[in-house]
Amino acid sequence: MPYQQVQYIAYVINTAPQRNNGIKTYLGLPDAAEDIDARCQLILRAIQTAQANIAQSSPPEAPGTTLKIFLAPEFYFRGSTGAYDMDSVQLAISALQNMVKGDEWNDWLFGFGSILGLSAPTFPYPPYNINPAAKKEVYNFTLLQRGGSANQGPQGANVVTKELKSGIDFITQTQSANNTDILIGNVNYLPPASSSGPGRERQQLNYDGAGICTISDITFGVEICLDHSAETAPGVYVGRLQQSPQLPNEPQIQIQLIPSCGMTIHNAQVMTEINGYVFH
Repeated sequence: MPYQQVQYIAYVINTAPQRNNGIKTYLGLPDAAEDIDARCQLILRAIQTAQANIAQSSPPEAPGTTLKIFLAPEFYFRGSTGAYDMDSVQLAISALQNMVKGDEWNDWLFGFGSILGLSAPTFPYPPYNINPAAKKEVYNFTLLQRGGSANQGPQGANVVTKELKSGIDFITQTQSANNTDILIGNVNYLPPASSSGPGRERQQLNYDGAGICTISDITFGVEICLDHSAETAPGVYVGRLQQSPQLPNEPQIQIQLIPSCGMTIHNAQVMTEINGYVFH
């Protein structure tokens, strides 16, 4: 790989639903655009702080020597109801991509936690109104974005989608006066978990949601929280990448990323090549 070194910066914040008078609620501003802007400003200060505090070598290292990886936690972008509508999701993606398009972010890779988008199924007949009885469809995904002007927008981005829903991903009862909080019993994660097997997690398109992709000639494997280690039977744990290893002729995972809100690294589910890296 072109980079001689990798440097990892973790951004830690509690993104789980918070307790308010004993009942879990979501934190955020009521207006989605204002909420996204506030979260972007907070994460911008975090990456600027990280950049300012990186130890400098003497003489300064040449550009292209060290890849800096910045990883935020799962659920960083979810809004005051638990997930954004899809128009707001696009707003968040555009804001983040615009934030790191400057050349000062060359040699950086950003994992912006996860973004939650919500769509509502409709009746299958005209006028195709929203079906209030149907479960909401939630997309929980990590945006991996290369920094710098040469990597602006979608051409420098990869998306990995979470497949498994955890019992702590959403609240179980609502406290909102207008009953807008998204409840765990009323959501399904989409797309549904794909069939597993060797080679099946290799991304064919940057935005297809699969868990293995190549960025800057480095092969990354990404699992969001429960996807990393799920109990399939009492005492039996498996990971998404573990179930779909690379084919013998494919590049093996060099760096494994686990953005999460409660997961820890499980040795049996680390799928990097020998001397690879796993970051949580």
